[in-house]
Amino acid sequence: INGINVASVAHPQSSHRILSGVTDDTAADFAAIAAATHGVDLAAPYLVLGRTAFSGPYASLSARTGSANQLVTLLDPLVSFPVEGKQGLPLIPKVEEEALIREHVLARAAREQMERPSKRLDDFVASLERSDAIREIGQIGEIEFSRNFDAQIGLAVEALERDLCYSVQMESGGWDTHENNEQQGQLADGFYANLMTLIDELIARPGAQGGKLIDETMVVVISEMGRTPRLNAAMGKDHWPVTSALVIGGGLPGGRVLAGTTDQLDAAGVDLNTGEVDNGANPLIYGSFAGGLLEAAGIDTKGIIVNAEPFHAIHT
Repeated sequence: INGINVASVAHPQSSHRILSGVTDDTAADFAAIAAATHGVDLAAPYLVLGRTAFSGPYASLSARTGSANQLVTLLDPLVSFPVEGKQGLPLIPKVEEEALIREHVLARAAREQMERPSKRLDDFVASLERSDAIREIGQIGEIEFSRNFDAQIGLAVEALERDLCYSVQMESGGWDTHENNEQQGQLADGFYANLMTLIDELIARPGAQGGKLIDETMVVVISEMGRTPRLNAAMGKDHWPVTSALVIGGGLPGGRVLAGTTDQLDAAGVDLNTGEVDNGANPLIYGSFAGGLLEAAGIDTKGIIVNAEPFHAIHT
């Protein structure tokens, strides 16, 4: 999908617009909305492995590894953040002791629920079950915060295959080449090799509906902005408000190029129903792009993206 106009050249604003489709800083991105719509009962509805994600009102559904793998510190107290001063000896319960503690906690919660029913208690018991499910992934304690795409692939695919999450955010960094634009070639080679690994893994894994996991997983590859057509004095390229995206899998029709750019690399007019370039129509804007992704995920965009018609061509 070419010629997506984000109407900004600032990283924070462009990132939020391309992911959410709106300018409201408190709004959630499309992956968070999809998780809240279809995966609210999963262990980690929105698994965030990178840093650029916007949970908005669905923060409670997001599980973030964070800048220092905060998620693993919740799962394993022995790797929690260090404290100042003298530290006492850690309490490490045996397996049998862990079982007794869990039995006592659940019994107490059940008793409290009989006397004073509370959603808070239900949420607490559910959180124990979710933590057990996340622990089963195995790699969660080994992953380090990284914008290296390859370090995130195995964990993401396993979480999807085990139905632990509905959406996964992954990230690749180092693309802001204001100097020495030749770096883009090396970055692209590595990124697309890793993307092929991700797709191959999704093709190799069984899906829940009898097909392959790729048939049930919509992979969206996004950059929050493009680069200027010309090199600057430092042989780099600066920010450009028009970008492109890839949408793969998810049962969507593939092998197509939708929308486009002008000879000056501005966003060209586009027919939102067919995806064909139409010089008499408006350019493809970020709100239409995000709306099209939500539609492709089976979500009604009314009340979510109010100022842009969805890019229907993504799923038709």
